[in-house]
Amino acid sequence: MYNENDITGEKPEKMPLIGISYVPQMFNVFPSLTVEENLLVAGEILRSRELLRQSLEEIYTIFPILRERRNQKAGTLSGGERQMLAMARGLVQRPKILLLDEPTSGLSPKMVGIIADKMLEIKKTGVSILLVEQNLRVALETGDRVGVIVSGRLITEGKTSSFTIDELSKLFFTGARKT
Repeated sequence: MYNENDITGEKPEKMPLIGISYVPQMFNVFPSLTVEENLLVAGEILRSRELLRQSLEEIYTIFPILRERRNQKAGTLSGGERQMLAMARGLVQRPKILLLDEPTSGLSPKMVGIIADKMLEIKKTGVSILLVEQNLRVALETGDRVGVIVSGRLITEGKTSSFTIDELSKLFFTGARKT
């Protein structure tokens, strides 16, 4: 359910039209396009040049490195910069909900911290983030709520403040319910 509508079975291409953007873990940018071309392609859904221009400005405020690299091919970016571009591609569509699949996967510890900070910045703009993340520290530091899913089954869920990393690790690896 989303906005009191059952969206089960909806086509993925319809999601941005109702305010949901998805950033996949892999293959999330076009490497042969420049940073700005990637954003423009993702932003075509807006159908308004003014709205797209405004979106780009907001994105470049959150991700200033992307403004610096806007004429650079996405395939030449570092892993962290590429992840920022992937997140920006989702944001350019002006979603209410941004679905992020493992945004810190394979990144250096320094870049993990930067991506976590960017998620907090995005939250401050009023965009909700649904995060799939195995880095428990990132999940606890950036989320308001957490759910642990093991083998497709929700084991537990609640406010992030009610969990420690050790508790989440135990739940994740053992599948035991929190008591």
